[in-house]
Amino acid sequence: MNFEYKNYKLRKPKIDDAEGFYKISHDKEVMKYYGTTGTFYANINDAKRQADWCIKQFAENAGRWIITEKNNDCYIGDIGFFDFIKEHNRVELGYRLCKKYWGKGIITNFIKQLLKWGFTELKYNRIEAMVDVRNESSKIVLIRNQFQKEGILRDYEFEYGHYVDLEMYSILKRDYSK
Repeated sequence: MNFEYKNYKLRKPKIDDAEGFYKISHDKEVMKYYGTTGTFYANINDAKRQADWCIKQFAENAGRWIITEKNNDCYIGDIGFFDFIKEHNRVELGYRLCKKYWGKGIITNFIKQLLKWGFTELKYNRIEAMVDVRNESSKIVLIRNQFQKEGILRDYEFEYGHYVDLEMYSILKRDYSK
C-alpha cells in the first residue's frame, strides 16, 4: 500500500523510530488528550518497545504507520489500526502528530486513505476511535471522515490523578462511502 498526501507519506515503522516516539511522548501539548497508558516513554528503550509493537501490528491484521515528510524519512507522527478483534471484525484507530504539522489536513486525509484500505483490503466491518471529551479538534477530524458519535464512556481512563470521559466514535463498512 502506498499512502501519500501533499508533501507527506506513510511508511511502515522501524526500530529507529523510537527516537520520534520518545520525543512526541514528552510533548505535553500533543499528549494532552492522548491518554497516559503506555504512551509516555521514560527512556529510549521504552520507545523501542513501542516501535516494535507498531511493527507487530501488521502481522495482526492491523497496522500503525509512521508519518513522514516525503523528502525526509524522520518520524513526525503515527496513525493506524490496532487491537483488531477477529471474531467481531473490528479495530481501533489512533493517531498523533507533532504540533508543528497541526492544521494542515494531514491526519484528516490519511484517515480517509486508511478507511479505504481498512474496508476494502483488510475487510473490517467496524472501525472505532475513542476521543477525550475535551479534544474538539480530534472530534472534528473524525466527523469529517464519516465517523458517528456513539456515546460517552464515563470515567473510562485515569490520567494525571483524575478520571477522564471518552467519546466513542465509529464508522461501519455499510455506512462508508469512498
